[in-house]
Amino acid sequence: MPIPKWLAAPRLRAALPWFCGLLAAAIAAKNLVGGYGDLGIYLDAAREFRQGGIDLYRDRAGSGPWAYPPFVALPFAALQAALPDGPIRWLYCLLLGLGTALLLGDLARALRPFGGLRWWQWLAFGLLFQRCIAQNLTHGQLSLWVGTCVARGVVLLQRGSDRAAGVAFGLAAALKLTPLLFLLALPCMRRPRAALAMAMTVAVAWFVAPWPFCGAAEHLRHFGDFGRTVAGSLVARGGASIVEAYAGPP
Repeated sequence: MPIPKWLAAPRLRAALPWFCGLLAAAIAAKNLVGGYGDLGIYLDAAREFRQGGIDLYRDRAGSGPWAYPPFVALPFAALQAALPDGPIRWLYCLLLGLGTALLLGDLARALRPFGGLRWWQWLAFGLLFQRCIAQNLTHGQLSLWVGTCVARGVVLLQRGSDRAAGVAFGLAAALKLTPLLFLLALPCMRRPRAALAMAMTVAVAWFVAPWPFCGAAEHLRHFGDFGRTVAGSLVARGGASIVEAYAGPP
């Protein structure tokens, strides 16, 4: 059965990701405004980052661990310097909606060179992966933004914008470690400029950006704690809190 013409209208296709983004923002607000979730951990870690002298990576009873590079606390700490937690939560929900819209739009663009997906394939995609996206929204996880940055990087690679693609992949890797695999994949794809831009983005985010805000000694201490936490998660067999305590999909 062919899809009705009005469903195939270009304007509707262009508006659909933004409609999904509004829905995503509403889902996030329902769960995060007045709740806790991973967003609560991010805000707690940002307060500790601003205060200084606290191990961000200690075991946190009842909330799970902080499991990100120290750089991730920086934008939340900057928001806390200007706004109370209530407006930050609303703003973060709106940003999650924006990230959802950008992710869906870039997924569609990335698939166009391969003929795209038919409407029923998009429907199947939504049924298969909606739980993963929704759980990022209900807990406020940064994984949604990791996926958004990766999708943007793929689109930029297809357009031949290697440096911009490397920056997008670098931002994804600055938030979580898994996208660092692109540093191996990009040279194999003969995209050395993208790999170099990615490496520089990660280096600036991890080693340079937090330095002026917390000082050299504090920054090195945070990074050392992060390294020990990651190493512990790799060698521990189910005993590390970073492995056992989490509020959703990794």
